[in-house]
Amino acid sequence: MTTLMDIQNLTEENSDGEEDYDSDYTSLDIVSTVSSSQYQISAQEQWEESMKQIQTLLSLIIFPLIGKLLGRRTSKFIWRKFADWWFP
Repeated sequence: MTTLMDIQNLTEENSDGEEDYDSDYTSLDIVSTVSSSQYQISAQEQWEESMKQIQTLLSLIIFPLIGKLLGRRTSKFIWRKFADWWFP
């Protein structure tokens, strides 16, 4: 049979455990608040990052494709003029 003292001891243990759980959640809230504030980026930094990505896209993909297209058309035009002159 359980006595009144055993019940009081059990409730004290449970309340201590609940406090531990609460402190765990509180510490997680603090960590998440700190990490979310670290990852916030200002509008200016976002703009600069976007401009850097656009510049990279243009310099690595768009300009080479345009150069390839214009180079082929120009070379065909020049070859046609030369072939008409050389082989009448």
